[in-house]
Amino acid sequence: RHVVSLCVAGANSSQLCVEGDRFVRAEMVRRFPGKVRPEGKLQDLSAYSHKLHGADRLKVVYNDTKKDGEHAGVSFPTSVALNKMCGRVAPLPGGRSDRLLLPGDLVKVDVSTQVEGFISIAAHTVVVAADGVAEAEPSQRQADVILAGKAGVLAALRAIRPGAHSAQVSEHIEKAVLSR
Repeated sequence: RHVVSLCVAGANSSQLCVEGDRFVRAEMVRRFPGKVRPEGKLQDLSAYSHKLHGADRLKVVYNDTKKDGEHAGVSFPTSVALNKMCGRVAPLPGGRSDRLLLPGDLVKVDVSTQVEGFISIAAHTVVVAADGVAEAEPSQRQADVILAGKAGVLAALRAIRPGAHSAQVSEHIEKAVLSR
């Protein structure tokens, strides 16, 4: 809810990602003392992790703090996807997908954390209000898109079972979304 509350007209999408990463790190430090350093190699995980590849990126994204074989920290950079963008979007400051939020924008915020390799992801969709309030009522089209996304997630949850292949799960998602 912290990052969602910052989704107001004029907010910068890359700064929302930075704030999400800082918030997750601060919460992990608070909840898992001694496992996560309050300050690590990165101040801007979204920008920093984009510069790295392979093992170096995993080391940062999964946090390089280790105590008795345990790891805890940010698992993926915070994602702020606007309007037609879907999937994980962590814009770099000044990059192609970095822009100010406008009234009526549909904003999908994903934050995540991990402890010992177990990942927890929280997501929320918000429509930016014109009056500086974080949430506005979605248009009919936006509501349809949000409900289609929910239908896709529910279809995936029903399709995931031992022995299921990711292609089969994807087919269930596609059918559910297209049926909306």
